[in-house]
Amino acid sequence: MAAALVEALRAAKTSYPYFTLESAAAYDNLVEANYVVTDAAFFSRMKSANANQLRQFRARDYCNDNRIAYLRQGVTVYEIFATSDRSDRVYVSIDNKICGDARCGLEPRTLRGCIYDDRLMKPKGFDR
Repeated sequence: MAAALVEALRAAKTSYPYFTLESAAAYDNLVEANYVVTDAAFFSRMKSANANQLRQFRARDYCNDNRIAYLRQGVTVYEIFATSDRSDRVYVSIDNKICGDARCGLEPRTLRGCIYDDRLMKPKGFDR
């Protein structure tokens, strides 16, 4: 299952505004995904966030119809976000538990949901 999720991550060609997938590998039921953060301010916000905020932020990519089956089969995703010069890193672990978070529901995709309200995803110049 982990190898299938790695292939799905590579094939998705998802465009993120602040980071890009550099590599992904499967080890038994663990997926390791390495990202390079292209925006220093975004990386700073990631560094200052707590672990639960980071998990909720990343859950939107896994708690959807396309990928939740992997998590329900016991796959854990370990994400590593590095600065472009690889001098600093942030680590995020995603498993099936985050998808059942009562604050987010199974598909935390709405603009008013806990994922997009998180300070990590606040667009540049947006203050409230």
